[in-house]
Order: sequence, then C-alpha cells, then structure tokens
Amino acid sequence: FSLGRTLLKALVPGVSGPKVSDVAARRPDVPSTVQAILARATAWDPEDRFPTMRELRAALKQVAEKLGA
Repeated sequence: FSLGRTLLKALVPGVSGPKVSDVAARRPDVPSTVQAILARATAWDPEDRFPTMRELRAALKQVAEKLGA
C-alpha cells in the first residue's frame, strides 16, 4: 500500500492525497495498465491488493517490457 501511495505522489506531485483518478486526469501519458496496477496497489481493502511485493514487481516489470523500458 505504501509503495503504491509513493508512486502516486511521484506521478502527480503537488496533489495532496493523490488518487488514481488524479493520475488519469493530470497525466494522460501514463498508460491505463499502470493506472490499474496503482489502483490495485492502493486498494482500501487489503484483500484487493497485490498479496506480495514480488507480484507487484512482476506486474510493473511486465508493463515496462511492453512499453519497451
């Protein structure tokens, strides 16, 4: 959860308590797949989040590979 919040703050600096919807509105260059990962990483219910950091890392790595990063 904390890493997801940190990533949100990095993507939309200056926004107090940013949400995934802020990323969509302020950063149209951020792919919807990244937004979906952020939404899952910052889900209010822990059961809806990535169960492990390894799974979050794998999801981010997969998106990075698709984007050619």
